[in-house]
Amino acid sequence: MDAGEGAAALEWVERVAVRKSSLTISRQTTTYNSGNSQLPMKRRFILLALATVIAAGAARDPRLKNAFRSPEQNGWHYVHLAGAPGEIGFQHGYLLAREIEDAQRVVSFSLQHDTSKPWTFFRQAAQDVFWPRVDDEYRAELQGMAEGLKARHVKLDLWDMVAMNGGWSFRPTHHLVGQSP
Repeated sequence: MDAGEGAAALEWVERVAVRKSSLTISRQTTTYNSGNSQLPMKRRFILLALATVIAAGAARDPRLKNAFRSPEQNGWHYVHLAGAPGEIGFQHGYLLAREIEDAQRVVSFSLQHDTSKPWTFFRQAAQDVFWPRVDDEYRAELQGMAEGLKARHVKLDLWDMVAMNGGWSFRPTHHLVGQSP
């Protein structure tokens, strides 16, 4: 396989939906083609305005090409992410920066409450314990997310992203004792 084929093999498309009222994140890796639909004029204007904003962002950073965020629908934010893992991570961080920032506050509070350890403990564990075991493609995606957040002036970094992704591994399991798997 030559370098061009390798790059193509690493490209995929993701759609991510984040429910505003919870931490539920739904991901599927499929391509999406909406076809030609009849949208009301107000909705067309909103979509055009959104496309213009996204296009302006894409002009600033080429990693945003082919990525977009749809208007909220029933509390869900849909984003289209495409490219290599680092590009997908950047798009994810950039397009969902405020939601990721909010989710980090919840995860941080929850972990500190459940374990009586400060967030700095989880960031250090992310760096020392999780990071050495993370595959390269996921490293690129997590680094891209941190870069996307930084581009949106969110003060979270790579170790916050790794700690959030490994957060469930930190949870105490003493409440599960005596329960069948």
